[in-house]
Amino acid sequence: MATNIVVFDVSGIGPAPAELSAKLKQRGVLMNAINERQMRAVTHYDVTRADCAHALEALAATIAAAHTS
Repeated sequence: MATNIVVFDVSGIGPAPAELSAKLKQRGVLMNAINERQMRAVTHYDVTRADCAHALEALAATIAAAHTS
């Protein structure tokens, strides 16, 4: 079944989902914490592949920054 929703576990990467969500928002990316372990990303028709690539880059950079501070 195709879907535009991705739920993923971030419990092993360091920052809590709510903190990660707030930091991503500062980078212009909206992903929501749905509980203490998971985040949810949703795309819409107006979201391009480039937008998705930007979101992934922001996620990777945010996680990397959390490990260096």
